Amino acid sequence: MAPICTTLTRMIDYAGTIEFADWGKLPANPLVSIYMLAYQHEKCIAEAIAGVLAQECDFAIELIIGEDHSPDKTGEIVLAHQRQHPQLIRVLTADRNVGGLANVRRCLLATRGEYADQLRV
Repeated sequence: MAPICTTLTRMIDYAGTIEFADWGKLPANPLVSIYMLAYQHEKCIAEAIAGVLAQECDFAIELIIGEDHSPDKTGEIVLAHQRQHPQLIRVLTADRNVGGLANVRRCLLATRGEYADQLRV
């Protein structure tokens, strides 16, 4: 998947990961990091993201989406949400599928919150 957004990208030193994030808008120190794995979830990923966006918190959170090079439109959907909500969403992806375990690992390595939890899609 080629980068299709204008947000900042950076390489994470794990499995060729590319991160889409706007570091100028993300919270500096989120208390909670929520991560979700995304692979061939084009039919349900938007609803899962909307569930996180609907939460009302009096503390800073971040949503990390590990998009594992899906052959469907999952990648396009999560990148569109990242562009719409740069103050909350970070997307991790790569130019190839890395598999479930590596996707979990890269998401966990990217968390910055004191607490982290996985939202299963």
